[in-house]
Amino acid sequence: ELDALGAAESEPSGSLRVATVYSLGLHSLTEAMTRFLSEYPKVRLNVEYLRTDRIYDALLSGAIDCGVVACPRARAGVEVIPLSDEPLVLVAAPSDPLAGEVYLSAARLAGGRLVAFDPRIPTRGLIDSWLSASGVEMSVVHAFDNIETIKRVVEIGQGVAIVPEPTVRREVRDGTLWAAPLPGAPLTRPTG
Repeated sequence: ELDALGAAESEPSGSLRVATVYSLGLHSLTEAMTRFLSEYPKVRLNVEYLRTDRIYDALLSGAIDCGVVACPRARAGVEVIPLSDEPLVLVAAPSDPLAGEVYLSAARLAGGRLVAFDPRIPTRGLIDSWLSASGVEMSVVHAFDNIETIKRVVEIGQGVAIVPEPTVRREVRDGTLWAAPLPGAPLTRPTG
């Protein structure tokens, strides 16, 4: 564990055990981890990727020092510190009929093929609630527990997905995915 912020030395040292979900750790936290390692070179940062429910369990058991999750929820023994809200976007393969549409309506999504997060992933619940509130029924053709698999399946034209915007910046820039804001009120995913 980290020494008491310089009590034993002039700068923090030891280890910091962090768990996070793939979509945050691989995309949103990279810059923060780089900055942390530069500012605290004597700290050994150990990052592992777990599903959200396992992060809470690992934190409560003492296996990790902190966790970073999407859609954080209150739980006895856990302090939740809000970090940011990530906008969710619709993504499709560039060859998909939706790609490039100037105005995307919720009705246009109805009946479409959705490559979704696994039902145990909190982001899935957020997306399902948005679809229901928007009156949109889509057919879930695949469900995965990590963002990288979702993106690859969408890239090969198996359906569309609703994902956090930071997770697809590179693919949109490189032209392997098309992304657009969701129709209607913006949907964001809280992190903490």
